[in-house]
Amino acid sequence: MAIPQGNFVALQALKPKEYKIGDLYLQMTDYLIKKGEAQKAAQLKAAEERNKYWDEVGNEFKIEAVNSAGRINVLNEKIFKNAWDENDKNKRILQDRSGYYSEADKELARQRLTNIQKNYIAFTKSVSDPNLIKDVNAKLEKVNSGNYFKLDPDLAKNAAVEMGIYDAEMNQDGDIKVYSPTKFGSNDVSAQDWNEFLTAYRTPPADDLVNGKNGVYQLLLDEGSKIKDDWERGDGVTTKSITQFSKQRGETFFNSLIGEKYNPNIHTPKSEWGQLAVTSFGLPELNEKTWDEFKKKTLETMAIQAENVSKVNVKLPSDGGGNVRTGGGGSGDDSENEPIIADNVIELIPSTTGKKTNYLQTGVMIRGSKDTGKTDRYGNAIKQPVWIKSYWGGGKGNEKAYYAIMLPTKSGGFKGKPLSSKYDKQGFQAARKYLTDKEVEKLVKKQSEFFSNPQNRQFGRLITEQLPQDYNEVDFTPYFNTSSNKPKIKTTSRK
Repeated sequence: MAIPQGNFVALQALKPKEYKIGDLYLQMTDYLIKKGEAQKAAQLKAAEERNKYWDEVGNEFKIEAVNSAGRINVLNEKIFKNAWDENDKNKRILQDRSGYYSEADKELARQRLTNIQKNYIAFTKSVSDPNLIKDVNAKLEKVNSGNYFKLDPDLAKNAAVEMGIYDAEMNQDGDIKVYSPTKFGSNDVSAQDWNEFLTAYRTPPADDLVNGKNGVYQLLLDEGSKIKDDWERGDGVTTKSITQFSKQRGETFFNSLIGEKYNPNIHTPKSEWGQLAVTSFGLPELNEKTWDEFKKKTLETMAIQAENVSKVNVKLPSDGGGNVRTGGGGSGDDSENEPIIADNVIELIPSTTGKKTNYLQTGVMIRGSKDTGKTDRYGNAIKQPVWIKSYWGGGKGNEKAYYAIMLPTKSGGFKGKPLSSKYDKQGFQAARKYLTDKEVEKLVKKQSEFFSNPQNRQFGRLITEQLPQDYNEVDFTPYFNTSSNKPKIKTTSRK
């Protein structure tokens, strides 16, 4: 039926099609069924229902140059049919002598006819371009090399055509549009002009600028490891020196290298920062809305290999040397009495000989603060600081953490005496008498971390050199006022 005279609105351009990816799935399924490829159609339908196919295709996508040319020919067939139909419709309007169409209607039809013919000729030239297959092969070579941005949006358009998840049309104005998913993992479908789509289709994906030894991810790790702050705090007995990643200096580096704010001209989807956002940080894309999250994750990445160490040094009774080395450890918070990793002399008394033997023993040490209520032999309250140490010991096949009480010497350093007894083989219950519940918890947590490393599960090194006399003068009597607490440790082979 002819369009009534003057109904110019009816001939105006329609709104662009609006697709969801499900529409494209359905369309392709119908197409395969009509071609008699029911099995492929069933697979595609099943993939759609699992909502998985397109989401994962970015990790599995492979290009075949021959198949790509075939898919382009499918586009060619549909555009040819659209052009034929629109060409015929507008010719009939121009040839109509019934008076149903106004001169304005015919002028619009003439413009559309010119545009349809011009665009179709340009389209056929582009799909018959001998360099098309050459370009697709170059793309194939790039993908096969493995060094490419796997979530490249342009590659997503390529994949959509390969999978058949696309649509194409020449609309009534003669404009050729291609509809395909915007990017991997997204259900958004965008309309692109043919030339825009074809350029993306035949362009190799961008280089992978994130991964590898020269990628920006490694750059952030390397630079972040150099950005640190050092400071100290003390309480008169211990001094804690802290080295940590400097967030403030990290932000300065971020602003100078990447930028203080999002810039669409710099932070493009294919730029190193656009790639970093989607591949490493899992952001949908890098834009104004995701900028703050991108910055946060970038600084977190820079801090991964940065130093984050708290070292606690014990204030010794004198400036003497001694055989003690304290350092390492610490939980990194500001609370007192944090466990430290220390090498201290521990006196072991083998049950076979009763001879005192000194060992340099690495372990975890914490200062006790619990009021024990004990007095020395003269009835005076014990004022001497109490340190408890967890160290690795025991006979063969029975190695575990043991506990010792540590006292400072005048020449510097600490000497320890095991707390193990007949009734408390590891000395743990005895150790608890000198520690608060919180200190016990800290010590056990730190020793678990420390001894979980097999390299730290070592027996002490025998001290053969002459130690200062005052190492033997340290008075442990107030802490061992019962015979049941005398340590009896079997002789073991020492490394």
